[in-house]
Amino acid sequence: MFAPVACVPVRLSVHNRKKTQKDGSKDRPFLLCDGRMPKELLSALEAYGQTVRMPPYEKLPAPVCAHPDLLCFCDGDTLFTFEEYYAEHRALFDALPVTVVPLPLEAGAYPNDIHFDQLLYRGHLIGREGCIPTVLAKRYPCLFVKQGYARCSALPFGGHLITADKGIARAARALGGAVLELTAGSIVLAGYDYGFIGGAGTVIGEQILFFGDLDCHPDGEKIEAFASAQGFVCVSLLKDIPLGDYGGCAVIENAAKV
Repeated sequence: MFAPVACVPVRLSVHNRKKTQKDGSKDRPFLLCDGRMPKELLSALEAYGQTVRMPPYEKLPAPVCAHPDLLCFCDGDTLFTFEEYYAEHRALFDALPVTVVPLPLEAGAYPNDIHFDQLLYRGHLIGREGCIPTVLAKRYPCLFVKQGYARCSALPFGGHLITADKGIARAARALGGAVLELTAGSIVLAGYDYGFIGGAGTVIGEQILFFGDLDCHPDGEKIEAFASAQGFVCVSLLKDIPLGDYGGCAVIENAAKV
């Protein structure tokens, strides 16, 4: 079903900052990541872009309170986040080369932690009905699924997608592109039984970076073969460490593509 849904009406306050990185580079992306990541993982990420360590937002559940996929939604040149969180960390956001739109949304336990956890795929938003902020629902046509944590449940790349969620897989297939379905589990997320594939990696160019060792995942070989068939290369950022869900990365480039 294609139709936008109004979750919470909001007023918009737009903050436009167009900046390059300190070294003047127009190539290296900004990588918004969980600032509590292990040091070795942050160090590995820094080889692919400038890491921006997201501070925890105490109103979100503690294990995921610094996860980028819960803290913000970025579609290339515009980033949406909680109004209060923006006010607390304005200097961090204003240093980014995007337009920042703080939204006065309530933050808390589910479902108030999934406002920004919407999956942008082939020009559409995939998310749970009633939980997509109005401004995003007006920006894109929507497909509704039962899964509230849509973005962290899926890893989109190049118009294709990897997920263990059957509802998201069906919605993605309806939009075209290749879809690989995984077995749920085998991804570490402290405080929960397991994490999700979308939170366990990020995409930079034609590389899929995994937060851990892909060889430790039971579907690792399938993932690598699937990515290769689409012209992408899988990179394990750590060796002999199971994949960990850190909320992925919000990737911001100076010449961003949605």
